[in-house]
Amino acid sequence: MPEFRDTCTDEPYDPEDLPVRVLRSAAGFYIGQLEPCGCPFSRLSDCYYPTAEAAQKALEDGFPTGRMENKEVEDKLKAKGILKVISV
Repeated sequence: MPEFRDTCTDEPYDPEDLPVRVLRSAAGFYIGQLEPCGCPFSRLSDCYYPTAEAAQKALEDGFPTGRMENKEVEDKLKAKGILKVISV
C-alpha cells in the first residue's frame, strides 16, 4: 500500500486507522473518512444520502460500496470488520 501523507502536516498516516463516519458534501451525506487534518480522504459509500440520519443508519446496517479509487483501503477495512457492506 502506498504511504499516505496528511495534506496539511505532511505526516504519514495509515488509512486503516481513520474512523469511518458520516460526512457531508454539496451533493449530500456520505460514508467516508477524513485525513487527520480534517481534509476528505475517502468516500466509501457508492451513493449520497438525503439526511445525516439516513447515512448513519446505512453506516450501522451496511451500505453498498464500489468506489474503485479506495478499493485497497476498503478491502482492509472490511477484513477488519470495520465496514459492514451490503450487495445491491
